[in-house]
This record gives sequence, C-alpha cells and structure tokens, in this order.
Amino acid sequence: MVEDSAAQGSELLFAYNFAERRSLVMKTQDVWRYGFLGFGLVWPCFSLASGLLVSAQAGAQEVLSSSFMFPFGSIISAILIAFVSDRVFPLSKRRSLAVLVAGVAITACFAIWLLGDVREPSLLFFSCVLYFVLGAALAYFNCAWLELYSRLPPYDAALYLCLSHFLTALCGFIPILLLSFLMERMLVVIALIFATVYLYCRCCIWIDSGCLARGERVEREWSFPVKPVVLVALFASASVIPRVGISGDYSNYARLGVVAISVALFVLFKVQRSRVKLEYIIEISLWCMIAALLCRILGFAWTSMAAMLFANIGYAIFYIITYLMLCRLSFRFGVNPLLLFGSTFAAIRGAQWLAGVVGNWSYAVSENAFLLLCAVALLVLLAGFLASMGLRSNVETWGMKPKDRENDIANKLPLEVLSDTCARIARAHNLTRREEEMLLFLAQGSTFADIESALTISHATVKSHVQHTYEKCGVHSKSDLVAFVKSYDG
Repeated sequence: MVEDSAAQGSELLFAYNFAERRSLVMKTQDVWRYGFLGFGLVWPCFSLASGLLVSAQAGAQEVLSSSFMFPFGSIISAILIAFVSDRVFPLSKRRSLAVLVAGVAITACFAIWLLGDVREPSLLFFSCVLYFVLGAALAYFNCAWLELYSRLPPYDAALYLCLSHFLTALCGFIPILLLSFLMERMLVVIALIFATVYLYCRCCIWIDSGCLARGERVEREWSFPVKPVVLVALFASASVIPRVGISGDYSNYARLGVVAISVALFVLFKVQRSRVKLEYIIEISLWCMIAALLCRILGFAWTSMAAMLFANIGYAIFYIITYLMLCRLSFRFGVNPLLLFGSTFAAIRGAQWLAGVVGNWSYAVSENAFLLLCAVALLVLLAGFLASMGLRSNVETWGMKPKDRENDIANKLPLEVLSDTCARIARAHNLTRREEEMLLFLAQGSTFADIESALTISHATVKSHVQHTYEKCGVHSKSDLVAFVKSYDG
C-alpha cells in the first residue's frame, strides 16, 4: 500500500509538473506576437519627420540641422518620463497617452506640410518648436516600447530587440527609395506613426491580459543608476566622433552593417539562449569602436567607409546589449523601467548632441584638432570600459542598490510573528509548502531574484508558484499580497 501510494503520488507530481511546463510553454508562445516589432518603426518615422522639416525649410537648412531645440525636446521629455510620468500616468492610462502623443506628432507633420512652400526666416522659431515636439514624441514612444519589453522574459526581449533594430536599420533606406516629393514622405511618416501606435496599444492589451505580466510590483525605492547612465553616455559620445565629416553615401552603405549585426545577434540568442555571455559581446562592441576611431586617425581615403561601418556596428551591439541588460534588471529585480529607460535615453541624446557639436567644431578648425579629439575619445572609451568591468554582472544590478524600504512588513513585525501569520494564511487558503515559502519571502520584501538564489530554483518556477499563491489568496500583485498579510487577523 505504501509503495502504491508513493507511486500514485509520483504520478500526480509528474502530471502536475508536466501541466506546469505545458502552461509555461503556451505562455512563451503567446509572447511571440509580431506586433511587438512595432518598436522598430519608432526611429524611422521620427527621423523621416525631422528630415521633412529640413526639406520643407530649404532656406534655413543649416540653422535647423544644427538647432539646439531638437535634442532638447527629446532630453526634456525623457527626463519627465523617468521621474514624473510613472506617478501621473499609471499603466491603465498609457494607451490613451500614446494616442494623444501620436495625435500631436501627426499635427506637427501637417504643420510641416503647410510650411512646405514658405521661405520666410520669421518662421524659423516655429520650425524649431516643431523640432522640439517631434523630439519629445520620439522619446515618449522609445521609452513606452522599452517598458513593454521589460515585462517580457529576458530571452524574448533579446530576440525582439535584435529584430526591432534590424527593422529600424532596414527602414532607414526609405528616404532613398522614395521620391523627393514632400507629400509622399509625409504620408509615409503618418502611416508609420499610426502603425506603431496601433501595435503598441495591441501589445499593451496582450500584456495586460495577464499571461505575460511580470507578477511583481515595480519597486521605486532604488538608487539612481549613475554608473550605467555615465557609461552609456561615454559610449554614445564616442560613437559619434568617427562619423563626423563623412558623407551621407557612406552612411547609407554602412547601415548594411547594422542590418547584418542585428541578424547575427538574433541567431546567436536563438541558438545559445541563456548561455550567451553578454560581457563578451560588449567587448566586441568596444573593439569595433576602437577600430572606428583608429580608422579616422589614419585618415586614408578608404578608412572613412571603414570607420563609419565599425562605428555603426559597435554602437548597434552596445545599444542592443545595454537595453537588454536594463530589461533584465527591471524584470528580475522590479526596478522602475521608466526610470531606467528615461534616464538612459536622455543621457544618450545629450551625449550624442554634445559630441556632434564638439566634433563638427574641431573638424572645421583643423585636421590636427580633430585627430586630437579622436585620441581623447579613444582614451575616454577605454576608461569607460574599465569602469564598466564591475557592472557586467546582472546580479550586481549595474551598481544600483535598493534603498531602505521603511514600509515593508519585515521592518515592523518580528520574523516569528510574520512566519506564524503566513502559516495561518497557508492553512486557511490551502497553500502548498512551497507556496507558503513564497508567501513568506514576498511578505519580507524579497524579489524574484532573491527567491531564486535562496531556493536554487529557476525564474519560471518562482513565477509559477507566485502566480498560484496570488490566485489562492485572491490578490493580483505583490503590493496587494503584502497588504493582505499585513491586515490578516484570521
């Protein structure tokens, strides 16, 4: 009888594990809805829109192309997104906000079309305002899409980042294929804006349906990510210097390198999955940037094309891996994704603008001044890489640390009292032993990563047990569970 009971229990356990694995596989398949590739349309539509403005105002091209207002629009918008938007616009209202921002961007496109035949210098200020609006809309959609990616499993987020970057590079050839008519380009821009907004709203619905939700509340009590932001700014500025003074034809050919490296990274993540060492890929991007700077220092005729190619490849690798690590940081540790992506985007745009201004100035002064700038950029790049050695581990959270959370139950109740409360809840709601452990960990303020390390189990297993705990306790998030334990008197 004992052997029969043990065999029956083993069969039930196997059936449960099989059902659990099947459920996880189904959820993973649900992730692969190609609407998430709408992120790849964001940069092409807004770069086309800014190009429209320069084309429309032919009399003021030089002033507009070096305008201080355009980068400031995206920088200010990204800073507001990082520090304000999460308190003003919760997830339930962000679809409406996306539609509103898209309406403003489309209105700006129509204003550009109306300015198409106007050559009055008095309208220069209005053109700068349009630049500001387009930059702000670009920052919003970039951070909004990345916030969705941070709620996907890291493996799927890596594949989507590669495919979206591939689509972005591919769409960069649209201005070459289109005719020079302003109306044609404006219709393409409006179509791309409509497409990315529609896909964003659809993806929000898919994620809010529950099967793709992270299941853990966003923690705002984290220190500001100073180290990763500084590192990203240094690398972004160094990536601009090799491109200074190179014609647009070279840029179009070098964009093929971005297409190729995006496909290569996609294949690598698809084949190797979690075995990919991100620190090695970052080193490859570093050597590509060093090669780009050395090519500009050599100054031969063929090195301009090589410099542009290496710069594009190196920056593409660094861009994908950086945002992947930030997505992992948000997914595993519950860090506020808008704080990560908003501050990172602002740092990238500010560093690129500043590097472009300094690079163009030194290139116009003399060749020796530009070579000196390349040498300085090379040293800065090496220093930034050495500083990043301690940030490569995802466990170290890129130098970020959680602040003391005064409102956690663990800071108010002794562990014995908290354990007794969780045990009574477990008995009342028929929790298994493992689910009771999850309840205690979550009540103490532990993240998924903390539970994985303590129990030596996978992230998928933790997520599955936590979801079952939520269902049995009748809550929907970690904050609801903490409040439930705190107020429980059964």
